[in-house]
Amino acid sequence: MPQARKLAHSISLMPEHSASVWTDKHYRDNEPTVAGKMRVIFLGKNKISESYESILPERFSAYETKCLWEGPKALLLLDSKIFVTAQELTAFTAAVKDKKAELTKSASAAGLTSMTGSILVIASLFCVLPVSFALTAIFPFVFGTSANKRRKAYLELQFDYMFMRFIGEEFQKFAAITGGE
Repeated sequence: MPQARKLAHSISLMPEHSASVWTDKHYRDNEPTVAGKMRVIFLGKNKISESYESILPERFSAYETKCLWEGPKALLLLDSKIFVTAQELTAFTAAVKDKKAELTKSASAAGLTSMTGSILVIASLFCVLPVSFALTAIFPFVFGTSANKRRKAYLELQFDYMFMRFIGEEFQKFAAITGGE
């Protein structure tokens, strides 16, 4: 849930946008009352997001992250790596830094415009593969503390990378096309 709040906060910082975090259960309980044009971003896998995965077109996929969206529905997914080497973590850290610089430069050059609307961010309680949570408890014994720290750092970078790309490359198109409620 902290990652969903981070995404919702990032969206709410943009002029004329607001975002709320709902669990998948809250969404299921309220789905009949959610307007069809309401922008909804599903974060992680659950029964509802899985039903969209086969119909939404993929917008980007890299570093075990994936973004799919069309109309008012978006899906942000990631698969956690079970083992991360120090070299992989260093390379990914550099890639995230480079992507951030690229997006910052292109955003200021484009003079991004904003669209008005509110957005629901639906957070699955299993934003990452459930197996990674089970492994968290045994990782220090199997791979050692430094391997566990690298895996957690890589996971944080994955969320940062996925959110940065969605906000920086896809969000303005997503918000403009749907014209949400």
